[in-house]
Amino acid sequence: MILVLGARGSGKSLWAEQRARKSKRRRYYIATMKPYGPEGTKRINRHREQRAKDHYTTLEKYGSLAGLKFSHSDLVLLEDISNYLANLIFALGLDPVAAIEQAEQELSDLGKTGAELILVSLSCNVDQEYDTETNSFILALTELNRRLSALAKEVVLVNDNVAHMLKKEQL
Repeated sequence: MILVLGARGSGKSLWAEQRARKSKRRRYYIATMKPYGPEGTKRINRHREQRAKDHYTTLEKYGSLAGLKFSHSDLVLLEDISNYLANLIFALGLDPVAAIEQAEQELSDLGKTGAELILVSLSCNVDQEYDTETNSFILALTELNRRLSALAKEVVLVNDNVAHMLKKEQL
């Protein structure tokens, strides 16, 4: 499992996609952003076109990832953890603690399939003035990122399109 972290516009998605292109495995892309409004739909359509060029099979998942099956010959790029967690909390109505537990379990299970797993996640801080609900979500995402960092064999922080390796386990 590779966890790629970064702020909005940091280049984390581009880095993850470049990393995925190096693999000879069958490519799967788990898209978690639910389309909202014309701007969101336009963005998703642009991403679909790009994924098609990169020969991904796209799975659009707006909730649980339970039951997804992959093999050692697959690469799975999940974009992104913040949308996935938001879907569990806001669309499925799970409380943040339950959502973190479910997400950790489902992502751990994906990692056990033998597929090469690249997870992209937003990293942010509660250092701005947000409402209580947003602060609660940021804290939940931070905790999930911490847990995924512990599970991952590699953790990369991307800032201004520059990758910084935070963790790399030796094989």
